[in-house]
Amino acid sequence: MILCVTARGRGLDALVEPRFGRAPFFLMLEPDGIALTPVENPYTDARGGVGPRAVQVLVDHHVETLITGQVGANAVAALKAAGIRVFTCPEGGSVGEALQLFRAGRLARIA
Repeated sequence: MILCVTARGRGLDALVEPRFGRAPFFLMLEPDGIALTPVENPYTDARGGVGPRAVQVLVDHHVETLITGQVGANAVAALKAAGIRVFTCPEGGSVGEALQLFRAGRLARIA
């Protein structure tokens, strides 16, 4: 399972970006839980409709689970259509903290 966390930076200590489609980075965590690959979001500064386009980035990287803050209705529909589970985490925490909460089953599933 490839897990993705929206982030403001490239590592586990980066803050989680609460806006899915505007996240500067998508941090991809491999199934072994060790390899972390930062992927730049090409739609961070794009005009309108970025959510569904950002979903395609996740599809291209075979993401099965997303951890983020907020997701717009169009992006939620695209994520559901792609079969990507979506969990929301509290604002202000790091990617590492979000992963700990996810593994402990303490994040709310929104899609």
